[in-house]
Amino acid sequence: MRLTTLLVTSFAFGMLASAPASAQATPGQQQGTCGQPAPGTCPRQTPTVHNDQLQLDDSFADFNLRVENLNEASGTAATSGNVLTVGAQGAAGVIVDNMQRNAADTTAQSDMRVGNARGNVINTATATANGLTAGTQGGTLVTDSTQTVDPGTNVTSRSYTNSRNVNGVANTASAAANVASLNATSGGGVNARLTQSSGANIRATAEADHCCVRTVTTATAIASANNITGTSNGGTANVTTNQRTRGGSVVALVDLYAGNTGDMAATATANGNAVTYGGAHAPLTMNATQDNTSNVQAEAYATVGGEFTGVVSGSSYGVGNSAVGQNSGANGTFNTDQRNSGRVTSYTAVTGNGGVGATGSSTAIGNMASGFVCTACGPATLTANNRQVNNGAITASTTMVAGQTGTVVASATAIGNAATYTIRSGQ
Repeated sequence: MRLTTLLVTSFAFGMLASAPASAQATPGQQQGTCGQPAPGTCPRQTPTVHNDQLQLDDSFADFNLRVENLNEASGTAATSGNVLTVGAQGAAGVIVDNMQRNAADTTAQSDMRVGNARGNVINTATATANGLTAGTQGGTLVTDSTQTVDPGTNVTSRSYTNSRNVNGVANTASAAANVASLNATSGGGVNARLTQSSGANIRATAEADHCCVRTVTTATAIASANNITGTSNGGTANVTTNQRTRGGSVVALVDLYAGNTGDMAATATANGNAVTYGGAHAPLTMNATQDNTSNVQAEAYATVGGEFTGVVSGSSYGVGNSAVGQNSGANGTFNTDQRNSGRVTSYTAVTGNGGVGATGSSTAIGNMASGFVCTACGPATLTANNRQVNNGAITASTTMVAGQTGTVVASATAIGNAATYTIRSGQ
Protein backbone atom coordinates (compact mmCIF):
# COMPACT_ATOMS: atom_id res chain seq x y z
CA MET A 1 0.00 0.00 0.00
CA ARG A 2 1.44 3.33 -1.01
CA LEU A 3 0.83 6.36 1.19
CA THR A 4 0.91 9.74 -0.47
CA THR A 5 0.52 13.36 0.63
CA LEU A 6 -1.15 15.56 -1.99
CA LEU A 7 -1.38 19.35 -2.21
CA VAL A 8 -2.87 20.27 -5.55
CA THR A 9 -4.19 23.62 -6.74
CA SER A 10 -5.92 24.74 -9.92
CA PHE A 11 -6.16 28.47 -10.67
CA ALA A 12 -7.65 30.44 -13.53
CA PHE A 13 -7.52 34.23 -13.77
CA GLY A 14 -8.84 36.57 -16.43
CA MET A 15 -7.10 39.89 -15.69
CA LEU A 16 -4.68 40.23 -12.79
CA ALA A 17 -3.10 43.44 -11.48
CA SER A 18 -0.78 43.66 -8.51
CA ALA A 19 0.75 46.94 -7.33
CA PRO A 20 2.92 47.17 -4.22
CA ALA A 21 3.26 50.88 -3.46
CA SER A 22 5.60 52.90 -1.23
CA ALA A 23 6.85 56.46 -1.03
CA GLN A 24 10.12 57.01 -2.94
CA ALA A 25 12.66 59.83 -2.85
CA THR A 26 13.00 62.10 -5.86
CA PRO A 27 16.33 62.46 -7.72
CA GLY A 28 18.79 64.77 -6.00
CA GLN A 29 17.52 63.92 -2.52
CA GLN A 30 19.34 61.78 0.01
CA GLN A 31 17.92 58.36 -0.65
CA GLY A 32 19.42 55.98 1.87
CA THR A 33 16.57 53.94 3.33
CA CYS A 34 13.43 55.78 2.29
CA GLY A 35 11.28 53.73 4.60
CA GLN A 36 13.09 55.38 7.55
CA PRO A 37 14.47 58.69 6.21
CA ALA A 38 16.36 61.33 8.10
CA PRO A 39 14.18 64.41 8.70
CA GLY A 40 13.79 66.47 5.54
CA THR A 41 15.70 64.07 3.25
CA CYS A 42 12.80 62.05 1.79
CA PRO A 43 9.77 64.03 0.59
CA ARG A 44 6.36 62.49 1.04
CA GLN A 45 4.78 61.48 -2.23
CA THR A 46 1.47 59.66 -2.51
CA PRO A 47 1.58 56.66 -4.85
CA THR A 48 -1.37 56.41 -7.22
CA VAL A 49 -2.75 53.29 -8.86
CA HIS A 50 -5.16 53.58 -11.80
CA ASN A 51 -6.73 50.27 -12.82
CA ASP A 52 -9.22 49.56 -15.63
CA GLN A 53 -10.12 45.91 -16.30
CA LEU A 54 -12.66 44.41 -18.71
CA GLN A 55 -13.27 40.65 -18.85
CA LEU A 56 -15.15 39.54 -21.99
CA ASP A 57 -14.61 35.75 -22.05
CA ASP A 58 -15.18 32.97 -19.55
CA SER A 59 -12.85 32.08 -16.65
CA PHE A 60 -12.81 28.40 -15.71
CA ALA A 61 -10.88 26.33 -13.14
CA ASP A 62 -11.33 22.57 -12.83
CA PHE A 63 -9.59 20.20 -10.41
CA ASN A 64 -10.08 16.41 -10.22
CA LEU A 65 -8.49 13.87 -7.87
CA ARG A 66 -8.88 10.08 -7.84
CA VAL A 67 -6.75 8.20 -5.31
CA GLU A 68 -7.25 4.99 -3.34
CA ASN A 69 -4.81 5.19 -0.41
CA LEU A 70 -3.02 8.26 0.90
CA ASN A 71 -1.87 10.08 4.00
CA GLU A 72 -3.76 13.38 3.49
CA ALA A 73 -4.94 15.57 0.63
CA SER A 74 -5.77 19.21 -0.06
CA GLY A 75 -7.18 20.44 -3.36
CA THR A 76 -8.26 23.86 -4.62
CA ALA A 77 -9.93 25.20 -7.75
CA ALA A 78 -9.92 29.01 -7.89
CA THR A 79 -10.95 31.36 -10.68
CA SER A 80 -11.39 35.12 -11.08
CA GLY A 81 -12.34 37.40 -13.94
CA ASN A 82 -10.64 40.59 -12.70
CA VAL A 83 -8.27 40.94 -9.74
CA LEU A 84 -6.49 44.00 -8.31
CA THR A 85 -4.17 43.89 -5.28
CA VAL A 86 -2.50 47.01 -3.88
CA GLY A 87 -0.30 47.31 -0.78
CA ALA A 88 1.35 50.47 0.59
CA GLN A 89 3.71 51.06 3.49
CA GLY A 90 4.58 54.44 4.97
CA ALA A 91 2.95 57.71 5.93
CA ALA A 92 2.31 58.71 2.30
CA GLY A 93 -0.46 56.11 1.98
CA VAL A 94 -1.86 55.30 -1.45
CA ILE A 95 -4.58 56.39 -3.88
CA VAL A 96 -6.44 53.63 -5.72
CA ASP A 97 -8.70 54.36 -8.69
CA ASN A 98 -10.32 51.10 -9.75
CA MET A 99 -12.73 50.15 -12.54
CA GLN A 100 -13.65 46.49 -13.10
CA ARG A 101 -16.29 45.00 -15.37
CA ASN A 102 -17.00 41.33 -15.98
CA ALA A 103 -19.23 40.38 -18.90
CA ALA A 104 -18.61 36.61 -18.92
CA ASP A 105 -19.09 33.48 -16.81
CA THR A 106 -16.80 32.63 -13.91
CA THR A 107 -16.67 28.95 -12.86
CA ALA A 108 -14.67 26.86 -10.39
CA GLN A 109 -15.23 23.19 -9.71
CA SER A 110 -13.27 20.73 -7.62
CA ASP A 111 -13.99 16.99 -7.47
CA MET A 112 -12.13 14.73 -5.01
CA ARG A 113 -12.73 10.99 -4.60
CA VAL A 114 -10.66 9.30 -1.93
CA GLY A 115 -10.53 5.73 -0.64
CA ASN A 116 -8.60 5.60 2.63
CA ALA A 117 -6.78 8.51 4.31
CA ARG A 118 -4.91 8.44 7.60
CA GLY A 119 -5.20 12.21 7.85
CA ASN A 120 -7.60 14.88 6.66
CA VAL A 121 -9.08 15.64 3.24
CA ILE A 122 -9.75 19.29 2.34
CA ASN A 123 -11.52 20.42 -0.83
CA THR A 124 -12.12 24.05 -1.88
CA ALA A 125 -13.69 25.75 -4.90
CA THR A 126 -13.72 29.56 -5.20
CA ALA A 127 -15.16 31.73 -8.00
CA THR A 128 -15.00 35.55 -7.98
CA ALA A 129 -15.96 37.73 -10.93
CA ASN A 130 -14.34 40.99 -9.68
CA GLY A 131 -11.95 41.26 -6.74
CA LEU A 132 -10.23 44.23 -5.10
CA THR A 133 -7.82 44.03 -2.16
CA ALA A 134 -6.15 47.25 -0.96
CA GLY A 135 -4.20 47.95 2.20
CA THR A 136 -1.93 50.49 3.82
CA GLN A 137 0.35 50.51 6.83
CA GLY A 138 0.76 53.86 8.51
CA GLY A 139 -0.81 56.02 5.79
CA THR A 140 -4.25 56.78 4.41
CA LEU A 141 -5.90 54.56 1.85
CA VAL A 142 -7.93 56.67 -0.60
CA THR A 143 -10.09 54.51 -2.85
CA ASP A 144 -12.63 55.17 -5.59
CA SER A 145 -13.79 51.83 -6.96
CA THR A 146 -16.55 50.66 -9.30
CA GLN A 147 -17.17 46.94 -9.87
CA THR A 148 -19.79 45.64 -12.31
CA VAL A 149 -20.94 42.16 -13.34
CA ASP A 150 -23.27 42.14 -16.34
CA PRO A 151 -26.84 40.75 -16.19
CA GLY A 152 -27.24 37.20 -17.45
CA THR A 153 -23.73 36.09 -16.52
CA ASN A 154 -23.04 33.20 -14.11
CA VAL A 155 -20.68 32.92 -11.17
CA THR A 156 -20.54 29.30 -10.07
CA SER A 157 -18.49 27.21 -7.65
CA ARG A 158 -18.92 23.53 -6.79
CA SER A 159 -16.88 21.32 -4.52
CA TYR A 160 -17.68 17.61 -4.29
CA THR A 161 -15.93 15.12 -2.01
CA ASN A 162 -16.40 11.36 -1.79
CA SER A 163 -14.50 9.19 0.68
CA ARG A 164 -14.53 5.73 2.18
CA ASN A 165 -12.47 5.87 5.38
CA VAL A 166 -10.76 9.11 6.48
CA ASN A 167 -9.79 10.90 9.68
CA GLY A 168 -11.52 14.24 8.98
CA VAL A 169 -12.94 15.96 5.93
CA ALA A 170 -13.99 19.47 4.92
CA ASN A 171 -15.20 20.90 1.65
CA THR A 172 -16.01 24.52 0.88
CA ALA A 173 -17.56 26.33 -2.08
CA SER A 174 -17.70 30.12 -2.39
CA ALA A 175 -19.02 32.23 -5.26
CA ALA A 176 -19.19 36.03 -5.45
CA ALA A 177 -19.83 38.60 -8.16
CA ASN A 178 -18.05 41.61 -6.60
CA VAL A 179 -15.66 41.55 -3.64
CA ALA A 180 -13.74 44.46 -2.10
CA SER A 181 -11.49 44.29 0.95
CA LEU A 182 -9.82 47.31 2.60
CA ASN A 183 -7.30 47.26 5.45
CA ALA A 184 -5.41 50.05 7.24
CA THR A 185 -3.02 49.33 10.12
CA SER A 186 -0.46 51.14 12.28
CA GLY A 187 -2.50 54.33 12.49
CA GLY A 188 -3.55 54.24 8.86
CA GLY A 189 -6.91 55.68 7.81
CA VAL A 190 -9.40 55.01 5.04
CA ASN A 191 -11.31 57.37 2.74
CA ALA A 192 -13.27 55.16 0.38
CA ARG A 193 -16.12 55.32 -2.09
CA LEU A 194 -17.12 51.88 -3.34
CA THR A 195 -19.80 51.04 -5.92
CA GLN A 196 -20.84 47.49 -6.74
CA SER A 197 -23.47 46.31 -9.22
CA SER A 198 -24.35 42.70 -10.05
CA GLY A 199 -26.87 41.20 -12.45
CA ALA A 200 -25.35 37.71 -12.30
CA ASN A 201 -26.75 34.36 -11.28
CA ILE A 202 -24.57 33.20 -8.39
CA ARG A 203 -24.41 29.66 -7.03
CA ALA A 204 -22.14 27.96 -4.51
CA THR A 205 -22.62 24.23 -3.95
CA ALA A 206 -20.77 22.07 -1.42
CA GLU A 207 -21.65 18.37 -1.67
CA ALA A 208 -20.13 15.35 0.04
CA ASP A 209 -20.75 11.63 0.42
CA HIS A 210 -18.69 9.78 3.03
CA CYS A 211 -18.77 6.31 4.45
CA CYS A 212 -16.80 6.61 7.65
CA VAL A 213 -15.19 9.71 9.16
CA ARG A 214 -13.36 9.24 12.45
CA THR A 215 -13.50 12.85 13.71
CA VAL A 216 -15.19 15.84 12.04
CA THR A 217 -17.19 16.19 8.81
CA THR A 218 -17.91 19.70 7.54
CA ALA A 219 -19.24 21.39 4.41
CA THR A 220 -19.70 25.11 3.79
CA ALA A 221 -21.24 27.10 0.92
CA ILE A 222 -21.09 30.91 0.65
CA ALA A 223 -22.81 32.83 -2.16
CA SER A 224 -22.69 36.62 -2.44
CA ALA A 225 -23.67 39.12 -5.10
CA ASN A 226 -21.85 42.13 -3.60
CA ASN A 227 -19.54 42.02 -0.60
CA ILE A 228 -17.39 44.72 1.06
CA THR A 229 -15.22 44.29 4.16
CA GLY A 230 -12.84 46.70 5.81
CA THR A 231 -10.80 47.40 8.94
CA SER A 232 -8.77 50.33 10.24
CA ASN A 233 -6.80 50.87 13.43
CA GLY A 234 -5.76 54.30 14.68
CA GLY A 235 -6.78 56.35 11.64
CA THR A 236 -10.02 58.10 10.73
CA ALA A 237 -12.25 56.09 8.41
CA ASN A 238 -14.89 57.48 6.05
CA VAL A 239 -16.48 54.74 3.98
CA THR A 240 -19.32 55.27 1.50
CA THR A 241 -20.74 52.23 -0.27
CA ASN A 242 -23.42 51.81 -2.91
CA GLN A 243 -24.46 48.25 -3.72
CA ARG A 244 -27.10 47.05 -6.14
CA THR A 245 -28.26 43.71 -7.50
CA ARG A 246 -30.20 43.68 -10.73
CA GLY A 247 -32.24 40.49 -10.71
CA GLY A 248 -30.65 37.10 -11.03
CA SER A 249 -30.38 34.68 -8.12
CA VAL A 250 -27.99 34.04 -5.25
CA VAL A 251 -27.95 30.42 -4.04
CA ALA A 252 -25.85 28.65 -1.40
CA LEU A 253 -26.44 24.88 -1.12
CA VAL A 254 -24.85 22.32 1.21
CA ASP A 255 -25.70 18.62 0.89
CA LEU A 256 -23.59 16.66 3.38
CA TYR A 257 -23.87 12.92 4.06
CA ALA A 258 -21.86 10.47 6.15
CA GLY A 259 -22.59 6.91 7.14
CA ASN A 260 -20.75 7.33 10.45
CA THR A 261 -18.91 10.29 11.94
CA GLY A 262 -17.90 12.03 15.13
CA ASP A 263 -19.16 15.60 14.65
CA MET A 264 -20.85 17.03 11.56
CA ALA A 265 -21.56 20.61 10.49
CA ALA A 266 -23.30 21.88 7.34
CA THR A 267 -23.41 25.66 6.83
CA ALA A 268 -24.98 27.65 3.97
CA THR A 269 -24.82 31.47 3.70
CA ALA A 270 -26.24 33.65 0.91
CA ASN A 271 -26.55 37.42 0.58
CA GLY A 272 -27.52 39.98 -2.01
CA ASN A 273 -25.54 42.97 -0.66
CA ALA A 274 -23.26 42.98 2.38
CA VAL A 275 -20.87 45.51 3.91
CA THR A 276 -18.93 45.01 7.15
CA TYR A 277 -16.48 47.55 8.57
CA GLY A 278 -14.59 47.61 11.86
CA GLY A 279 -12.56 50.51 13.23
CA ALA A 280 -10.58 51.25 16.38
CA HIS A 281 -9.19 54.32 18.22
CA ALA A 282 -10.32 56.87 15.60
CA PRO A 283 -13.69 58.13 14.32
CA LEU A 284 -15.58 55.93 11.88
CA THR A 285 -18.30 57.07 9.49
CA MET A 286 -20.03 54.40 7.40
CA ASN A 287 -22.62 55.35 4.78
CA ALA A 288 -24.25 52.31 3.15
CA THR A 289 -26.85 52.33 0.39
CA GLN A 290 -28.15 48.90 -0.67
CA ASP A 291 -30.81 47.76 -3.14
CA ASN A 292 -31.41 44.04 -3.64
CA THR A 293 -33.74 42.65 -6.31
CA SER A 294 -32.19 39.15 -6.50
CA ASN A 295 -33.81 36.06 -5.06
CA VAL A 296 -31.60 34.84 -2.21
CA GLN A 297 -31.65 31.20 -1.13
CA ALA A 298 -29.64 29.29 1.50
CA GLU A 299 -30.12 25.54 2.04
CA ALA A 300 -28.22 23.21 4.37
CA TYR A 301 -28.72 19.43 4.63
CA ALA A 302 -26.80 17.44 7.24
CA THR A 303 -27.47 13.69 7.16
CA VAL A 304 -25.93 10.82 9.09
CA GLY A 305 -27.08 7.49 7.70
CA GLY A 306 -25.73 5.37 10.56
CA GLU A 307 -24.62 6.79 13.89
CA PHE A 308 -22.62 9.74 15.13
CA THR A 309 -20.78 10.12 18.43
CA GLY A 310 -20.64 13.93 18.78
CA VAL A 311 -22.93 16.73 17.60
CA VAL A 312 -24.60 17.07 14.21
CA SER A 313 -25.52 20.61 13.19
CA GLY A 314 -26.98 22.39 10.20
CA SER A 315 -27.46 26.12 9.67
CA SER A 316 -28.66 28.32 6.83
CA TYR A 317 -28.60 32.11 6.65
CA GLY A 318 -30.05 34.21 3.86
CA VAL A 319 -30.21 38.02 3.76
CA GLY A 320 -31.12 40.53 1.09
CA ASN A 321 -29.12 43.48 2.47
CA SER A 322 -26.68 43.50 5.39
CA ALA A 323 -24.74 46.47 6.81
CA VAL A 324 -22.61 45.95 9.92
CA GLY A 325 -20.37 48.62 11.47
CA GLN A 326 -18.42 48.64 14.71
CA ASN A 327 -15.91 50.95 16.32
CA SER A 328 -13.85 50.84 19.52
CA GLY A 329 -12.65 53.82 21.50
CA ALA A 330 -13.96 56.56 19.19
CA ASN A 331 -17.18 57.88 17.67
CA GLY A 332 -19.13 55.67 15.32
CA THR A 333 -21.63 57.05 12.79
CA PHE A 334 -23.70 54.57 10.82
CA ASN A 335 -26.02 55.73 8.05
CA THR A 336 -27.91 53.00 6.18
CA ASP A 337 -30.52 53.05 3.42
CA GLN A 338 -31.74 49.57 2.48
CA ARG A 339 -34.37 48.33 0.07
CA ASN A 340 -35.09 44.66 -0.59
CA SER A 341 -37.60 43.38 -3.15
CA GLY A 342 -36.11 39.94 -3.70
CA ARG A 343 -37.40 36.71 -2.20
CA VAL A 344 -35.24 35.46 0.70
CA THR A 345 -35.46 31.77 1.64
CA SER A 346 -33.58 29.78 4.26
CA TYR A 347 -34.00 26.02 4.82
CA THR A 348 -32.20 23.56 7.09
CA ALA A 349 -32.67 19.80 7.50
CA VAL A 350 -30.77 17.67 10.02
CA THR A 351 -31.07 13.88 10.20
CA GLY A 352 -29.14 11.59 12.53
CA ASN A 353 -29.16 8.92 15.23
CA GLY A 354 -27.21 8.75 18.50
CA GLY A 355 -24.53 11.15 19.68
CA VAL A 356 -24.52 13.99 22.15
CA GLY A 357 -27.07 16.13 20.32
CA ALA A 358 -28.36 17.72 17.14
CA THR A 359 -28.87 21.39 16.31
CA GLY A 360 -30.53 23.11 13.39
CA SER A 361 -31.21 26.75 12.56
CA SER A 362 -32.49 28.74 9.61
CA THR A 363 -32.56 32.53 9.36
CA ALA A 364 -34.00 34.69 6.58
CA ILE A 365 -33.86 38.51 6.67
CA GLY A 366 -34.83 41.11 4.12
CA ASN A 367 -32.77 44.03 5.51
CA MET A 368 -30.32 43.93 8.42
CA ALA A 369 -28.42 46.88 9.89
CA SER A 370 -26.18 46.76 12.93
CA GLY A 371 -23.95 49.30 14.71
CA PHE A 372 -21.68 48.86 17.72
CA VAL A 373 -19.48 51.28 19.66
CA CYS A 374 -17.28 50.41 22.63
CA THR A 375 -16.87 53.37 24.98
CA ALA A 376 -14.87 51.33 27.51
CA CYS A 377 -11.94 51.55 25.11
CA GLY A 378 -11.99 55.39 25.11
CA PRO A 379 -14.42 58.34 24.92
CA ALA A 380 -16.94 57.62 22.20
CA THR A 381 -20.55 57.93 21.17
CA LEU A 382 -22.81 56.30 18.59
CA THR A 383 -24.94 58.01 15.94
CA ALA A 384 -27.25 56.05 13.66
CA ASN A 385 -29.64 56.93 10.85
CA ASN A 386 -31.43 53.97 9.34
CA ARG A 387 -34.07 53.50 6.64
CA GLN A 388 -35.31 50.06 5.59
CA VAL A 389 -37.97 48.98 3.10
CA ASN A 390 -38.73 45.33 2.44
CA ASN A 391 -41.03 44.18 -0.34
CA GLY A 392 -39.84 40.59 -0.68
CA ALA A 393 -41.24 37.35 0.75
CA ILE A 394 -39.13 36.13 3.69
CA THR A 395 -39.25 32.41 4.57
CA ALA A 396 -37.31 30.31 7.08
CA SER A 397 -37.84 26.60 7.75
CA THR A 398 -36.04 23.97 9.84
CA THR A 399 -36.63 20.21 9.91
CA MET A 400 -35.09 17.86 12.49
CA VAL A 401 -35.22 14.05 12.30
CA ALA A 402 -33.49 12.25 15.17
CA GLY A 403 -33.81 8.63 16.22
CA GLN A 404 -32.03 8.65 19.55
CA THR A 405 -29.85 11.53 20.64
CA GLY A 406 -28.98 13.53 23.71
CA THR A 407 -30.32 17.02 23.07
CA VAL A 408 -32.12 18.59 20.13
CA VAL A 409 -32.10 22.37 19.63
CA ALA A 410 -33.75 23.96 16.59
CA SER A 411 -34.97 27.35 15.41
CA ALA A 412 -36.43 29.10 12.37
CA THR A 413 -36.38 32.90 12.14
CA ALA A 414 -37.83 35.12 9.40
CA ILE A 415 -37.56 38.93 9.63
CA GLY A 416 -38.46 41.61 7.11
CA ASN A 417 -36.41 44.48 8.60
CA ALA A 418 -33.97 44.25 11.52
CA ALA A 419 -31.84 47.00 13.07
CA THR A 420 -29.63 46.61 16.16
CA TYR A 421 -27.46 49.28 17.78
CA THR A 422 -25.31 48.66 20.84
CA ILE A 423 -23.17 50.88 23.06
CA ARG A 424 -20.90 49.13 25.53
CA SER A 425 -19.47 51.12 28.42
CA GLY A 426 -17.54 50.31 31.58
CA GLN A 427 -14.76 47.78 32.10
